[in-house]
Amino acid sequence: MERFFSPVATALPSVSRVLVLAPHADDEVFGCGGLLTQLAAQRADIQVVVITQPEDSALASVRKAESNAAAALLGYPAPQWWDFADGALHSAHQALQARLVALFNDTMPDAVLVPSPWEMHRDHRALCDAALAACEQSALATDEHNCQLGFYEIGQPLTPNQLVDITPVLALKEQAMACFVSQHTLQDYSRHISALNAYRSYTLPKATLAAEAFLWVPVAELALFRAHIDPQRLSGVTWNAEKEIMAFRDEQVRLEKMLANERAAVANEYRLAYERQLDARQAELDGIYRSRSWRITRPLRGVTALLHNPKASARRLLNLLPAPVKQRLRGAFQRVEQWAYRLSISSSHTTLRQEMMDRRLALLAQGTPGWVGKQAPEGEPASWPLVSLSVVTYSSAEWLPALLESIVAQDYPLERLELLFVDNGSTDQTLAILDDFKRQHGDQFAQCAVHELPNPGFGAAHNHAFHQSLGDFFLVTNPDLEFESHTLARVVAMAIHDSADTASWEVRQAPFEHPKHYDPVSFETAWSSHACILIRRTAFAALGGYDERIFLYGEDVEFSFRCREAGWQLRYCPWAWVLHHTYEEAHQVKPAQYVGSTVANLFLRLRYGSRRDVFSGVLLIGASLLRSPFPKARKRLLSAYFKLLKQAPGLLRENRRHPGQSVGVFRGLDYEFTRHGAFVEAPLVAADQAPLVTVITRTYQGREWLLQQAGISVLQQSWPNMEWVVVEDGGEQCRATVDALAAASPVPVRYYHQPKQGRSAAGNLGLRMASGRWCVFLDDDDLLFADHIETLAGTLHNDHTLNAAYALSWDIQCEVDPDTPSIKEVAYVQHAAHQQPFCHKELSWRNFIPIQAIAFERRLFEQWGGFNELFDHLEDWDLWRRYADGAHFALVPKTTSLYRTPLIEKVSAARQALLDAAYHEVKGATDRELADRNTHPALRE
Repeated sequence: MERFFSPVATALPSVSRVLVLAPHADDEVFGCGGLLTQLAAQRADIQVVVITQPEDSALASVRKAESNAAAALLGYPAPQWWDFADGALHSAHQALQARLVALFNDTMPDAVLVPSPWEMHRDHRALCDAALAACEQSALATDEHNCQLGFYEIGQPLTPNQLVDITPVLALKEQAMACFVSQHTLQDYSRHISALNAYRSYTLPKATLAAEAFLWVPVAELALFRAHIDPQRLSGVTWNAEKEIMAFRDEQVRLEKMLANERAAVANEYRLAYERQLDARQAELDGIYRSRSWRITRPLRGVTALLHNPKASARRLLNLLPAPVKQRLRGAFQRVEQWAYRLSISSSHTTLRQEMMDRRLALLAQGTPGWVGKQAPEGEPASWPLVSLSVVTYSSAEWLPALLESIVAQDYPLERLELLFVDNGSTDQTLAILDDFKRQHGDQFAQCAVHELPNPGFGAAHNHAFHQSLGDFFLVTNPDLEFESHTLARVVAMAIHDSADTASWEVRQAPFEHPKHYDPVSFETAWSSHACILIRRTAFAALGGYDERIFLYGEDVEFSFRCREAGWQLRYCPWAWVLHHTYEEAHQVKPAQYVGSTVANLFLRLRYGSRRDVFSGVLLIGASLLRSPFPKARKRLLSAYFKLLKQAPGLLRENRRHPGQSVGVFRGLDYEFTRHGAFVEAPLVAADQAPLVTVITRTYQGREWLLQQAGISVLQQSWPNMEWVVVEDGGEQCRATVDALAAASPVPVRYYHQPKQGRSAAGNLGLRMASGRWCVFLDDDDLLFADHIETLAGTLHNDHTLNAAYALSWDIQCEVDPDTPSIKEVAYVQHAAHQQPFCHKELSWRNFIPIQAIAFERRLFEQWGGFNELFDHLEDWDLWRRYADGAHFALVPKTTSLYRTPLIEKVSAARQALLDAAYHEVKGATDRELADRNTHPALRE
């Protein structure tokens, strides 16, 4: 008898056509994924049918994608999807049975796999019952057809008559189970199934790590089998639980009846009195509804309700319609919203990015930009440029002490600073603080003046300060910030080494860096924030200062657009920064900023936008009135829009004076596209505490012009302690480019070369020569934003448990012509796969970490070695998997780098074909190495 309860592993069933019935998307993998993988390898014809779908359509789409991904991994075709409701198969027995009969007659399989009748989940048992009945009614039950029904187990062990050894495909099944991310958020099913498969190896040889259990019953014997199915064979826990539930329900019904009787007895005496009061109130209300005043004011009430909450009013109207009409209208609304958003994005974005790219290449053709490596103006401090620092205050007493203290602590000579404070009618201690500062420190500056105005607005107040100043540069500053000691020296050094057609240099804000895009090589930007910005005096004067029609918010974007309209360039200075106390918390909505920025967007569309921008701006007025992020937001917006309406004709006339100049860039109620991570705090680290970071770049002949761009993005990093190691594979043609960059570099630059040995060998040479605690790879055609090393190294410095940190990256789809040389950038794509938190299982089957996006401890190289030099492709994926095993990696959700992929479909397809061809070889080699580590723990020492 023992053989019936302890079967040994047997050969795979000899079948050519297999039909798998899965009640839910994942059961086919959990229950028989190992068997299916091995049958697929024997070229069996496998068809999987998933019977139920979740009610949530979005979740259903996710689960389909997960199941399809698992099928692709295991080697059988994507499942067929039926539409029965998840959790309700027990109520659809007849319909399910009829569809199964038709399916069996159409496919005529040799084997049908179905959950066992002893499963806990009622959908599993309902599918099993329907499959048993359908088999007996279909052509499978005829004598000439020899078909077997195979029961598999998921949530409840069965008594099997076959165990299938799945050790050879165990890792593949585990990867397939890991695909079902949506289910693993609810329960760790992979752990449970792995435990069940391990338990099934109990009676098998020691070398067998896991097995799947099946009970095979010939269709011809189903009648006998059905007679012996006993519900008592369910586990005692489940059976007792079901009985306890029934007993509980009976007791609940009894108590509810008793309680209902008691309530009826107590409440009956109150009911009549309450009904009389209700009748009286109803009569009073009916009288109001019949009154003339109620009928006359009905339209006004409708308009008030619509304005108060238009979305709720629209939903109420929508709910009155039939369901099919509602569904179509919702779809139409969504399409209109998507169309309106696309319309709100300026067509000039692509043109502007290309113009910036062309200017970048023209700048680099002249050599390394003059500001690279310059931390302060040259010469004696007494000869440094005179800077006029303008601060507009409005009840700013809370912030002024820290600002004033930071000004006095500047490395810039104070005698070369003019301080001009313009107060716009403060009602707190602002003027007293300024007067006291002037008495104590006024003599240290070239000028220290306090002007009082009746609040003409932010821009008008700064214009007033400009007319009282004499400086070569005009520094506009908010009162709610603090300077670092190096801020002025660094931004002025950049300005005096820049070209004469650059109008301004924006200072970086911390702890939240402004997320707008800027060129990571030339630092050119489409518009500048004027929280703290250095402006060339001649540019400010030529443009007439700020447009005083804008009272508050948006004047900086308007000035930026006017600069570019006049032919000036705008630049960003990320290594000069200020601490800006602009938000009390992330994503804070400030009423004045919200109203001012929203109305300013329409103002700028009228003045600088194309006809499309103006039209979409009108649509945005309606969209902005549909939401109310704070009390009385709509009322304040309407008031501001009416004022803007008076200015609209003049703005449109000014716009027509400059036809064809695409200086206005708009994206909804925002402007230039932004980097992810607006509210990721900068992990600032003191220069004397910053460990050394090594950036390694691999290159080869003919890539000098790309290497120059990558190198400048390295040399302009804000992290204070780093080195750049360049390895040329197959010659020394790039040495001159590296030497030219090294001459201007503020950090050590080291160049190495080797005979032609490939990318992996070049990377290993760079790792051997690295001196840093942490290493970063940067391919010669990729670029880093200035805060890339700071973001990653700062994260690692502040969390000693981490071995590596990686950030988000833009995939720049472009056309690169090395002969010109030129680059045409078409799209900036932020892939969703790059945004997921680190996951070992996810990394085991795909690489979601671009090579330049990650910083890692160099000791990982010392422990596990470098790239596998047999690999020409996917070598970084192999490296990350080996380094991540037993280590801690973390994602920083901020875009800090970019990499390029070919836009031309033919080139992209050829590149993808090489990666696909290398996939299984690389994955298999890494799997074997990691398995060896687990088998031989000494390898980890």
